[in-house]
Amino acid sequence: MAVSEEALKINDSSPKISKLSESIGKYDIDRGHIDTAAPFESVKDAISKFGGIVDGEAQTILTMERQKHIQLELEKIREEITKYRQQCEAAEVTKEHVLKELDHAKRLMVELNVRLEKAESQEAQANQEDELDEINRERNTTVVAGVDSEQLELESMEREHVAARKDQDLASASEEIEKTVEDLTLELIGTKELLEDSAALALEQDKLNWERELKQAEDELQQLNEQLMLTNDLKSKFEQASASLCSLRVERASHMEAKLSQVVKDCTYTKELEEVRTNIERATSEIDHLRAAVSSLKSEVEMERTSLTTMKQREGIASSSASSLAAELNIMEKKVEEKTVELKTLEQAAKEAKQAKLEAQMARKELRKAKEIAEQDKAEATKMEERLNATVSEIKAAKAVEKLAYSTAKAMEESEQASDRVTLSIEEYFKLRMKADEAEELDDGRRTVEERLRVAAEKVSAWRGKQEQERGANAVTRSFSELPNLDGIGEQETFTSETEEVLHRSPVTVPKLHKMSRSKTMDSKTDSRRKKRSFFPRVASFLSREKVQPLKE
Repeated sequence: MAVSEEALKINDSSPKISKLSESIGKYDIDRGHIDTAAPFESVKDAISKFGGIVDGEAQTILTMERQKHIQLELEKIREEITKYRQQCEAAEVTKEHVLKELDHAKRLMVELNVRLEKAESQEAQANQEDELDEINRERNTTVVAGVDSEQLELESMEREHVAARKDQDLASASEEIEKTVEDLTLELIGTKELLEDSAALALEQDKLNWERELKQAEDELQQLNEQLMLTNDLKSKFEQASASLCSLRVERASHMEAKLSQVVKDCTYTKELEEVRTNIERATSEIDHLRAAVSSLKSEVEMERTSLTTMKQREGIASSSASSLAAELNIMEKKVEEKTVELKTLEQAAKEAKQAKLEAQMARKELRKAKEIAEQDKAEATKMEERLNATVSEIKAAKAVEKLAYSTAKAMEESEQASDRVTLSIEEYFKLRMKADEAEELDDGRRTVEERLRVAAEKVSAWRGKQEQERGANAVTRSFSELPNLDGIGEQETFTSETEEVLHRSPVTVPKLHKMSRSKTMDSKTDSRRKKRSFFPRVASFLSREKVQPLKE
């Protein structure tokens, strides 16, 4: 291997040797041809004649000085070469450092791309979730509208049902009345004598029954008053729920606006990342160019090393090739200047890489912030959905309670509010409600019986008129004896009409009628009434508390 390297060096130096030989030939031609023929006695005379120097020592001194000068120049050249080598090594070290930083930056860019893809996928999921939320809202609105329409239809159906029921009751009552009239016509003939004895007892029993029914009616009126209070509370709660729904919708709109602004910010971040990518690609292309230049410089340095070895072997020929070395030194200086320029470009590339790192770190921070904001938006959206579901459930409960209270709301409009309140359980409330329904049914039966009695009295009076015309004087005496019974029936009719008017007016005027007849019994009744008044308002307070608690939650 060493022999081949020396052969290569000799082959590389062969053109320089040829150049030296040519320069020596030219030198001899330029000096001319010296003729040492006959006229000259000796060579010394010829040399002295043409102005030459015959002394050889002086000539050797000059050659030695030239060699020393050449050696000094060679030492300077060697020192410069060592300097250039050190500069090249430093450039290689910086290049390796820059390459490592570029590899690290590439890895960071790959990680950032992966994270950006994840963030985009998460944004797409968030958009899908927002669309689903909007669809759910639209469904909720449609459901609420359907519920309202169904409520209106149910109210109309209830009204129609009540009217149909009344018609059926009237028809059945009319049929029953006809049957009872027929029965009564047959029974009246046999019970005329018994009516005189049983009229007083019947009146007393009717009075007792009417007093009981009046108590029940007063209790029902109190219940209706309490239910009116409940309906008013429910209306206020429904208004509060609607107001809360409006506020939640406003908050949702503001939240969507903030989210849109955040999406715009994310778009700006993506644009900045694309600019960073383009800058990094430019830096990589410049680094590739620098790598090519460094490889060419390495080849040139190796060529210079080979030339220096040849220069060391042929120091004797260096005097003739000094000019060529100077030219080569100039070329080397130019190359070194180019290398310094390339080093500056490398430093700029390193700075750009650092800036890209900083921008990547900033982009990471912004991505983290965007993720946190997206998570917060998701949490807020879930909270809003929970609130909406809670409000919808509350609205449904309020509507159900309104349906329950609607049947009793009409009768409660003219009643007074109760002052005392008592808390009850739900079971006791429903039991009392069943008792109230039974009392209403009894009241309806009482009214039908009163109507039947009125019709029967009318028929009896007509029948008596006929009997008066037929029988003559005997019938007249009998009719005079039966007048008290008719008066009793008239008293029953007037009493029932008066009680109905009292019930329609107010529950406060009812006790006045009883005080005129029985003061002692009404004292005990007022005590029981007070207890009942203190009992039913507790139901209203208990239900209001149970409905206020879910609203607060």
